[in-house]
Amino acid sequence: MITLENLSFEQKAIAEALWQAKSSDVIIALSLVYGRQEVRAIQELMLAVSLDTVENTDQAQQVLNRFKQPYNK
Repeated sequence: MITLENLSFEQKAIAEALWQAKSSDVIIALSLVYGRQEVRAIQELMLAVSLDTVENTDQAQQVLNRFKQPYNK
């Protein structure tokens, strides 16, 4: 579990929904409700916080490489 600080009520709701998401449909729905940029920002924040706990830099680089691709959805 990761901890995100200083989020608004809506940002907390987005983060919680993303954390529990079982499919990309959840991300699409969140994007329609809260806006694609807001959801993407929370995704990136969650990724950054979780990568701060990774000690294996090769593993972290593999994850980051996946996000270097343009976000097309």
